[in-house]
Amino acid sequence: MATDDPPRASAQLSNHRWFLDLQDDGAGGHCSSHPVEGLDAADASVAVESDDGQLFRFPVVPDAQPLHPENEMEALFRSFLGNMLDVVELFDSDGQRVDVASFLFHNEMSDKEPHLKPIRDPKPDVSITTSVSNKVEADLRGGQEGNDEFYDPLVLVRTEPRVQFIQRAFQALNRVARAETEDGKVAAFGLRDLDQWVRPSQGDPYEVIASLSRNCNARCIFCYVHGNPKDASIRLNSFSVEKSRHEADVRLQYYGQGKTLLPPTYDLEEILVHPGSLDVLESLRAVSPNDLISLTTNGYTLDDSTVERLVALDPVELTVSVNASTPAARQRVMGGRAELGINGIRRLHERGLRFTATLVAWPEVPIGELVKTIELVDQLNVRIIDVILGGYTRLFPNPPVFDPDDYWASAVRELTPLRPRLQHPLIIQPGMFTQSLLHPDDLNGAYVAGVSPMSPAAEGGLAVGDLIEQVNGVPVMSRPHCLSLLGTARDDERAVCVLDVRREGGRPVTIELGHEAASEDYLYGPPVNDRFGVFLEASGITVSAMRHLFRMINHADADHVVVVTSQVVRPHFEAMLRAWSFLCRAQPTRIESLVPENRYYGGNIVLGDLFTVDDIVSSIEDYIDREGKPDLVVVPSASFNYGGWLRDIRGTPFRHLQRSLDVRCELLISDNFE
Repeated sequence: MATDDPPRASAQLSNHRWFLDLQDDGAGGHCSSHPVEGLDAADASVAVESDDGQLFRFPVVPDAQPLHPENEMEALFRSFLGNMLDVVELFDSDGQRVDVASFLFHNEMSDKEPHLKPIRDPKPDVSITTSVSNKVEADLRGGQEGNDEFYDPLVLVRTEPRVQFIQRAFQALNRVARAETEDGKVAAFGLRDLDQWVRPSQGDPYEVIASLSRNCNARCIFCYVHGNPKDASIRLNSFSVEKSRHEADVRLQYYGQGKTLLPPTYDLEEILVHPGSLDVLESLRAVSPNDLISLTTNGYTLDDSTVERLVALDPVELTVSVNASTPAARQRVMGGRAELGINGIRRLHERGLRFTATLVAWPEVPIGELVKTIELVDQLNVRIIDVILGGYTRLFPNPPVFDPDDYWASAVRELTPLRPRLQHPLIIQPGMFTQSLLHPDDLNGAYVAGVSPMSPAAEGGLAVGDLIEQVNGVPVMSRPHCLSLLGTARDDERAVCVLDVRREGGRPVTIELGHEAASEDYLYGPPVNDRFGVFLEASGITVSAMRHLFRMINHADADHVVVVTSQVVRPHFEAMLRAWSFLCRAQPTRIESLVPENRYYGGNIVLGDLFTVDDIVSSIEDYIDREGKPDLVVVPSASFNYGGWLRDIRGTPFRHLQRSLDVRCELLISDNFE
C-alpha cells in the first residue's frame, strides 16, 4: 500500500465508487501464519496488493424496504443497528450478553412518555422465495459468465457477512444522504486493503480452486442445481473465464502465505471445464507439495492430456459422477458427449489414479442400470462406489414425485445384496437412512459396509456385515467412536490393531490388522487416513455431542426441552437419548425431538443441514400452539456452522431464532446431528 493512504476508519469517494479502509479487528485481519514452502511471501504480498480492490467490488442495490418520509431518520438508524446486531454480540461490563430490542435518540430521553423504537419487526416476514433457480436463470442467459463488474455478495454472506453490513449501510445512507456523484447515490464499493479480510488458511486447496468452477457441461436429469432457490448463498462464480482465473491467482498468493481471503460459498459444479484449471492446479502444487487436492468431475474433460497432468499432481482425490454404464444410457441420464465420460474413467484406471465413483438413485433411472454401472466401476481403480439417494426441491422442474421413505428403501434393498460380491466398498447415502433400514434394532452399531481391496482390513479377514464391538480392547460406544479408535490406531504404526467383531449369526471373531497392505497398489497412506480400509454404514451422533446436550439442559435447569433434528437422524438421536439420558441431572426431563418442515427448499428434501431459520421458527411456533412453550430449544449446528458466523444457507444469523421466539434457544455444535 502507498504511504499516503488516508487514515484507517475513513471512506473516500473516488470515480463514483466507494473504497473502504477498515480497522483490523483482530478476528478476520492480519494473520501470523507462516508462508507455505515454495512461495516467497514478500513477493506474494506485493502481487496481491497490486489488485487494488478491483476484484472485490460490490454493487449497492436500491433498498427494497418502503420508507415513510416522516420517519426516514428512524429507519436509517434501525437499519444500522439491526445490521450491526447481525454481525456482533453486545456484552455488559460483567461479560454478560445484552439483548437489545429497541432504541431512543438522546434528545428523546427527557420525554415524559418516550416512544421506544423497535430495531426489528417483532414478527419478521417468513415468506418463501419462489423465484426460478440459478441454473434455469443461467440457462436462459446462455451461461453464467459475463458479470465481471461486481463480485457476487451472496457467496460471502455466510463466511464474511461484514461485507453485507457495508453494502446495507450504503443502501441506508442512499435513502437520506446525497453523495457527490452524478446521480447522487453510491452505486458500488470496493475493498481498499485485502490484507484486512484474510484469516488463517485451513490448508484446503478448495480455498483457491473453488473460484474456477464453471457451468457443468452435462445436463443430469436429477441435478440439484435445477431446483436451487435464487437467493441461496451457494452459487456459481459469475465472473468470466479470465476474471475467475485472476481471482484464483490472487487467492493462490494468499494461500502461499498460509492465509485465505474472503472464502466464498461457491457451488462446485465442474472445475476442470475452466480452461485454466490445470495451470492453476500445477501452480498450487508448486506452492504446496503435499496438500491433498480433491476434485469432482463428470468425466467429460478426462482426455489423455488431462489425466497425465492430474497424475503428476499427486496426491489427488477425484470424485467422478458416473451414473450409467454405457454411452447410450449415460446420454439419457447426463446428456453431453456421453462416450467421453466412459472413456475418461477407463483412462483413470489405466494410469492408476484412484477415484470415487458416484451414482444417483433416481426413479427415472432403472435399478438394473444402477446395478450394471456398479458392476462396471467395480472392475476399475475406484476407492469406493458411492450411491446417493436423490431428492428434489419445490423449484425442480417436472420432478418424478416420490416419497423418499418408499423409493429410498426400495433402492437400498435392491443394491445392498451386491456388497458381498463386490471388490470395492458400496456406500449408500444418507448412511443413517441405510443403517435404519438394515439394522433397525441397533441404530448406533458400528456395522461394516465395505472393505477396501488389498487393505489391512481385507488381509485380516474383516467382512461386510461384521459388527465391530471392540478396538484394541476398548468397547465401541458408537460409530463415530469406532472411527476415531480406528483412526488413532492407524496413525500408530508401532502396534497391531485388534478388532473384536460379531459376525452375522452372532459368532464372535477376533481380527488382527497390521499396517502393511497386501500390495503396493493399495495407495492409501498420508495424507489420507484410511482407517485400515474399513468403511462403516454411516458416521453418526457422537457421545460427546450427547454429553454437551445434557450439559446445556442441566445448565438451563430445563424441564421441557425440544431438540430440532431431521427425519433421517431422528431415530438415531432417540436411540442415543435412551442410552445416555442418565447423564441428564434433572430427571425426569421431558426431551422431545422436532422435525421442521423444510419450507424453503420444499419438495421432498428431508436433510437437516438445509433448514433455514424461518423453517425452524415456523415449526417451533406450531409446536408451542400444540404442546406449550418449552424451557429450552436446542438446534444442531449443521445448518449454521459454515464459515464460523453461524448463518443458514440464506445468510440469516442463528441469533434471529432467539429474537423471533420468546424461548431460550441454544446451538449444539455437532456435524452429525442434523
